[in-house]
Amino acid sequence: MHVSLNEVENLTHKLLVKHGADDWIASEVARAVKKAEAIGNKICGLFYVESYCTQLESGRVNGTVEPVVSSPKSGVVQVDAKYGFAQPAFKRGLSDVLSAARENGIAQLSICHSHTCTSLGFFTEQIAREGLIAIGLTNASPSLHLQVARPVPSAQTQLLFLCQMVRAALLCNLTSQLRL
Repeated sequence: MHVSLNEVENLTHKLLVKHGADDWIASEVARAVKKAEAIGNKICGLFYVESYCTQLESGRVNGTVEPVVSSPKSGVVQVDAKYGFAQPAFKRGLSDVLSAARENGIAQLSICHSHTCTSLGFFTEQIAREGLIAIGLTNASPSLHLQVARPVPSAQTQLLFLCQMVRAALLCNLTSQLRL
C-alpha cells in the first residue's frame, strides 16, 4: 500500500489533534513528520507519531501551550517551548532569528523546555533555504553510536558533523552526544 506524503501529514495532524494538540501545533509537528518521511528518515517520521500521541495523552508534552519568544540581546533569540513540542517553538522564533542574522551578520536561536526535536535537519534546512548557514545543536540521550577506534571515556562529548547541499545553500547539522 502506498501512502502519499500529504496523507502522512494529514493523518499525523488528525492524530495529534485527537490526542490533545492545538491545530497550529499539530500542523507544525505533522510538517516535520512529512519532511522526515520525504527524505527517508523513518525514525523521525511516522515511527515517532505514536510516541507523540502517548506523550500528549500522558501530559508529558503540552500540546496547547504558546511558546514565549524573547530577545535578551542583539542577535540572540530565545524560545521557551513551555514543555511543548520543539517544532512550534521554532516556528515562533524563526522570523526573529532570520531578522537578527540579517541585521547582525550572525544570530543564535535557542529553544528550551521542549520535547525532542527529532531531526535537526528540519530546522536547519528552513534557515538554509533563506540563504543563511545554519548549525543545529541538541542535547540528547546517547542514541547515536559513532564508530571509534578506542573505547570512549565516560562523559566524553562526541560530535557528529553532517553537511549537505540544499539548493546552493549549505545545511549543517551538528549533533552532540554526551555519554554519562
